[in-house]
This record gives sequence, structure tokens and C-alpha cells, in this order.
Amino acid sequence: MFGQKSGESCKEMISPSETGDSKNPTVIDENSVFDEERTGLDVVRMIIKHGYPLNMVEHEYFKVFVKNLQPLFKLHSQDTLKAGILHIYREGKEKLCKHLGMLSCCFSLILNFWTCDGKKNKYCCFTLQFIEDGLKLKKKILALKNVGYNYTGETLFGMVKSLLLEWNIDKKLCSITVESSSSNDQMVKTLESWLGNQGYHPFRGKLFHIRCITHIINLLVQDGLDEIDDILHKIRKAIKYISETTIGKEKFQEVVKKLNLQSKDITSQDVPIRWDSTFFMLESALEFREAFSYLQSTDCDFPVNLSMEEWDKAKVMHKCLILFYDGICSFLGSKCLTTNVYFRKIFDIHHNLLQWQKSEHTFIHLVAKKMSETFDMYFDCCTSVSAIAAVFDPRTKLDL
Repeated sequence: MFGQKSGESCKEMISPSETGDSKNPTVIDENSVFDEERTGLDVVRMIIKHGYPLNMVEHEYFKVFVKNLQPLFKLHSQDTLKAGILHIYREGKEKLCKHLGMLSCCFSLILNFWTCDGKKNKYCCFTLQFIEDGLKLKKKILALKNVGYNYTGETLFGMVKSLLLEWNIDKKLCSITVESSSSNDQMVKTLESWLGNQGYHPFRGKLFHIRCITHIINLLVQDGLDEIDDILHKIRKAIKYISETTIGKEKFQEVVKKLNLQSKDITSQDVPIRWDSTFFMLESALEFREAFSYLQSTDCDFPVNLSMEEWDKAKVMHKCLILFYDGICSFLGSKCLTTNVYFRKIFDIHHNLLQWQKSEHTFIHLVAKKMSETFDMYFDCCTSVSAIAAVFDPRTKLDL
């Protein structure tokens, strides 16, 4: 097409020399001065800001573009870029450290963990949250470290201690938020003891450890999912049959069409370590409950047998789980989650747990009781600080 030889691509037809050909160059400003050092730093900042790969500076047509734009500028090597990135980081760190030292407020340290590489590595993001002079809520990431999958409380304490001293904020730490585990709890105790030996007692040892609300909700949800584990196992088998086998797909689509159900695809199997995916899988299965039941009675190859009682049990449990899913969504939507904001959700969860203990469904009554024990175990120590913060929030005051 357009005179192109067979098998010849547009990429092959264009050469770097052709792109640089300009018969009528335009002079933008005769008095402009080219600053190579500033331009080099601009490239570094561009890569940092947008997450571009370092080898971008070695891409053929990026070189052509830069050369045609400014022939005097020489692109740096990847090693030089790395040095530039570290230079900008050190400058930013020094500037932030001085800024933190000038503030009169106290700081809250937040530790977030996640695993990767099939649980071979575990990382921790250390985030500082504080209120700047002028009542501006700020959040800064101080470090991201590989803590090791089987880290100990002593190892984590060493990292936190080093971080606090490095940023000179050990005497301004008022609270630490971290998910509950034996190692994390040990780290908090050791940290409190160390601060006390330094002569600093934040809140005199009270209200220092703030439990991670999302982690506690995960534990509560797991209590509920454990109650319907057999039902979830059957649903997974059914979904595998209608999504991974040809005959299963065909029969399912026929039933959906025959029953005039929604034509959207059913959710795939869940990822066990993510309860939200289990929540969506359960929700999707309930939407196609009629189709499942039809296949169960007409298809001899259908691998499971779900009773009406099991479907009803799954429906009731899903309705309860909506409360926790909505709570998680509201928390994740906040850039700076503060205790006065999530206290209302804590209050709602506690209120619902009390109501569920009066449920006509025996299994919900038992699950709610188990959830309440988990709730009380983790929230008893920090309910006070949440309530105090809510009272001081002019949007709520004593309304709760």
C-alpha cells in the first residue's frame, strides 16, 4: 500500500537520518541559553515522575528526537541517570528532614506489608502521617524495605529504630499503626520500652499502638467465610466446570439463555488469599443461582449438589459481608485515613455484630459471636482514642 514493498514495515521505511532532515528550521528565540546540567536533571525528573525505564535514553528514536530538538544536549548513560536519581533523592530527603524538624506536631508511623515472588519476599512501607502547622494533613513515605518473609519482632524493631533516628523523629512519635501478629506486637513492645528508656513516654504508654483497621476487618471476614467453607468449595468446583470445560460452557450458556438471565459472564474462581475476590465469586454465583440449580437437576456431569438450605445460607452470609466490603472500600478511598474518619465504620460494625447475635439464623448468631470476640480482642485497646478523635471532630462531636 502507498508504494510499500511486500513485507516491508513502516518502521523499516523510516531511517534516523530522514527524521532529522529539515529544510526550513525555525529559530524560536535567539537569546535563549542552553543549560545542559538543568536539562539533564529534567530528564532524570521525567523518569522518576512517570516511571520510565532507565534504558529509555538508549532507545533509537528517543535519541533522534532529542538530537533534533537540541543538538547540543548529550544523553546520559544509565549509570549517570542512576547517580542523578540518587542525587535528587538525597536532596529531597534532606529538605524533608529539615521540614519535619521545624514542625511542632507529633507524628504517626504506619507500617504496611505485602508479599511477592510466591511468598519469598516480604516488603514493608514505612509511612509518616502528621498535621502540618496550619492544620494541613500530610503523608510522606520514608522508606520501603525488604523485611524478609519470616522476619522477627527484633529485626523489625531494628529497622523502625534506625528509621526514627535517621529522620530525627524518635522524640515526636505519638503512635504506630501496624497489623497484628506476634512479631509486630513484639516490635511495638520493644519500641515502647526503648522510647521509655530514652525518657520519652508517648501518652504515658497508652493509645500508642493503633491496630490496623483493614487487617482486623480481614480477620472478621475470615470468621464468616470459614462458616461457609464447604459451600464455597462446591461453588468453586461448579465454576471450574462451566468455565474451563467446553461442554460445561455450552450447557451453561444454553441455560442462561433459556432462563432469560443476564448475559454477563460469571466471575472466575477466587484467589483464596484475597477475600474480596471470594466475595465477588459468591455474589456472582448467587446471581446465577437458578442456572446452577437447573444444571444440577438436568446435567449428570455437573460436579456438585447444592441444597436450597446451602444457597440460603450463602445468601445470608453474603448480605453480612457487604458491610465489611463497603467499609474496606471507604478506607481505601482515603489518602490519609485518620481515626476520627473510620470510627463511624467501627461503630457500625460493632452495632451490626450485636444485632446479628439476635439473628433468627443460628449460624449467623454463632458467627457474630465469634466475630465479636475477635473485634473486642483487637479494638478494646484503641477504642478510646478513636472515640476521643471522633468527639473532637466538629463533623461528629458527641452525635455518636
